Amino acid sequence: MQKLIIIPIVLALLAGLSACGASTATQQAQPTGVLANAQQSANSTLTALAHVIPSVTTAPMVSITPNPSPSPAVTLTALYSPSPQPDMTPATPTIPPQPSLPVGVGTQFTMWYGCYNAAFVRDVTISDGTVLAPGKSFVKTWMFNNTGTCAWPGSTTLKFLYGNQMQATYIPSSQQTNVGRKSNLSVSLIAPKKEGTYIGAFQMADKNGNGFGPSVFVQIQVSNSAITPSATP
Repeated sequence: MQKLIIIPIVLALLAGLSACGASTATQQAQPTGVLANAQQSANSTLTALAHVIPSVTTAPMVSITPNPSPSPAVTLTALYSPSPQPDMTPATPTIPPQPSLPVGVGTQFTMWYGCYNAAFVRDVTISDGTVLAPGKSFVKTWMFNNTGTCAWPGSTTLKFLYGNQMQATYIPSSQQTNVGRKSNLSVSLIAPKKEGTYIGAFQMADKNGNGFGPSVFVQIQVSNSAITPSATP
């Protein structure tokens, strides 16, 4: 603030000196002693001002050092390395083996034995669901085709597999059946005395009881309301 006040004073003094000099040139010359005193007074003033106004020093330049080159970017792997996660894929459940169904359940299953084999053709008597009176005797007959590699002997018969046996009596075939030929086999049965549905499974067999060919079924309905069919003349 002192610097700003002193500078105008100096300028005013200089202006006054200049005006005095201009006036002296146009008017009568002043005595030499007066000019000398004015010059000496001006020099004293300037000397005093030099002591009052400090010299302006130039502030040192601030050197700006550029920022160092950034370090190489740290990879995401270095910053975040998660531990391996356990495998969340559900394990395939182990299904235990299922027990096989009995021969002939729900399908016509062919069982080989030696050179003997057979294929079911049709029911000859007592179709499935036939209604019979309790204790009624009946004969169930099936037709088979020889699909093996040798003839069936006259001793070929049937054997019981599972279900309701119904007091079965087996009737052997009466003659040999060659390969590719058809033959009927029968079993004599007795309907149970209690009402209900009864099913029995049977299979062809040789004279030693070795089964072959498909399993076949007899299915009857026992009812007290069953009408006994009249004998055919």
